[in-house]
Amino acid sequence: MSERGKSAQARLALYRKYRSRNLDEIIGQPQVTDILKSVAKSGKFAHAYLFTGQRGTGKTSVARILAHLINGTEYGTPDIDIIEIDAASNNGVDDVRELRDNVNLAPMHAPRKIYIIDEVHMLSSAAFNALLKTIEEPPAHVVFILATTEIHKMPATILSRVQRFHFRPVAPEIVAGHLRNISDQEKIDVDDDALLLIAERGGGSFRDSITLLDQLSGSAEKITHEKVEEILGLAPESAIDAIVDAVVGHDAASVISMSANLHSDGIPPEIVVDQLIKKLSAVAVTRPRLYDLVEKLLDVTKSTAPDIKLLAILVGFAAKGSAVATPITMKANVVKTKIDKDSGAATTSRAGSGVTTPAAMTEPRNDGREGVVRKSSEAEAVDDNTTGPRIESGVTSSDAPAEITWSDILSEVKNLDAPAVLSTLRFASFDYADGVLTLYFDKTFHRKNAEKANFRDALNTAFQNLYKSVPQITVAKIAKPASESEDSDIAQIAAIMGGGEILSQREELEG
Repeated sequence: MSERGKSAQARLALYRKYRSRNLDEIIGQPQVTDILKSVAKSGKFAHAYLFTGQRGTGKTSVARILAHLINGTEYGTPDIDIIEIDAASNNGVDDVRELRDNVNLAPMHAPRKIYIIDEVHMLSSAAFNALLKTIEEPPAHVVFILATTEIHKMPATILSRVQRFHFRPVAPEIVAGHLRNISDQEKIDVDDDALLLIAERGGGSFRDSITLLDQLSGSAEKITHEKVEEILGLAPESAIDAIVDAVVGHDAASVISMSANLHSDGIPPEIVVDQLIKKLSAVAVTRPRLYDLVEKLLDVTKSTAPDIKLLAILVGFAAKGSAVATPITMKANVVKTKIDKDSGAATTSRAGSGVTTPAAMTEPRNDGREGVVRKSSEAEAVDDNTTGPRIESGVTSSDAPAEITWSDILSEVKNLDAPAVLSTLRFASFDYADGVLTLYFDKTFHRKNAEKANFRDALNTAFQNLYKSVPQITVAKIAKPASESEDSDIAQIAAIMGGGEILSQREELEG
């Protein structure tokens, strides 16, 4: 190859330079490549294919590879009988009519004439109607390969006439492995953590991830995780974790402070929202109440003032005096009892939660046994139907586990075929220490369900199967702050943020 040719090749974007050239090089799509390999061996090709899936997952590459397999030509060699059409710019009915007239012409050299139509969903309704009959009954020498990222825009009449293959988003770990191969070949000095972050920002798209790597490779310094965050304008992962912990720990003041820091660093609220949604979506699998926050964050980018909207939502959720979840950096919180110095009343507090609630006090039953629960006279009633944490007496094994995994418990209850119990548990947050399991529910309905015998039996059975012990179960709700007057922390935060906006947001969340 001449020096000029080598120079031209070096200027190719990495995603083009490392485009797959055969089905064996397609990564992460075995549900597509395995079938097409078998079809290629038998030679029994269909007359029309439809490749669907998000951008950058290999649809166009596979379409080109398949076209060369059908014609028996080597990938990369010119083939005038393989015609690529971009439907985004050729989407009118006249364009399709011209195509329909040309399909009747025999191929020039190859056995088949193959039309690859990318972004086919961009065709107009009239164009689809003009194409319909041709796709349904094309000439024997014609094969259509259609590709789209938005299958919901495809007419059902087209879908019923093609063989459909769906391309899945690729796991970040797989993408990062591919990026490592490319970076080694290109002599790019990059950390594995940085590659994983690049893959995560690529969102399951090889092309987007490789393009990010190409962009970052221009730096003379070693590419680190922190460098990727800086260049891409991302909030530090530690800052996102801290905000999530502050929100679920009801520390509204810290949320305001950390959000202000991100704003002063010039990180756009849209980026922060995207990172928060990804983090919260992962955490909410075991803390379903956080999905309420995720849902509200989805509306931030629609706001005319997204920075204020984001802060109002986060502060409103943090200020809400209910047990949403334990901080994600803690495996389990311990419920501790202390004596209020001013009132002398006993209170319980969740370590790290920043929320303190009236403690349950016990008094003898008529039969002399302890266990009847009543609240301190200083405590504010949670609601008309709840008088405080109810402690269910039970047998706790002496070898109770030091920690529990909530997702394992949910899975075990599911295996026990107890859907009603599982449904209730999904609304719980929990504390566990010394064999005592405290379940927090925001709604009276869920607390009542948790007091039923079948609920306790199923939960005890799940514990016995997993940990060979039976916990002492407590059902509770953290009381709201006794006062939210002008002198309260909530009112002060609302005043800082502009009056009633924060309190209104809080009322909306509680509703």
